[in-house]
Amino acid sequence: MHSPTLFSEVSGMLIVACLSYEGEETTETAYLFSTSDGGKNWERLDYPGGHLHFIDEQIAYALGREIFQTQDGGLSWEQIKRVEWDGQFSFVNEQQAWAVARKGAAIALVKTEDGGRTWDLLEPKVSAGGD
Repeated sequence: MHSPTLFSEVSGMLIVACLSYEGEETTETAYLFSTSDGGKNWERLDYPGGHLHFIDEQIAYALGREIFQTQDGGLSWEQIKRVEWDGQFSFVNEQQAWAVARKGAAIALVKTEDGGRTWDLLEPKVSAGGD
């Protein structure tokens, strides 16, 4: 269990990850569990995996090399992007986010202004000082 998110005293979600071992291979299946009665009952929802980030109770992102978005509280997920780098993501709102992107030894800062559909590399600028 990880990534518990509480929206109120009675409403929240969390991820349960299950590992399956078959010979040398290990597979992980993740599920999103939702409660609206303070944890007395839980509903299991499919979850595409990755780091979970909620914008609000309805809009969330599943973040990894494949980026998914839900707009209905996890009932359905849409893949919006596949990237070739590992990222540490920080969403400001539904549209704007930053990520520290890593691919091998390379590290970059990238940003999106369309909810993760496109990512732009931020180039550092060095100033000589003054005004």
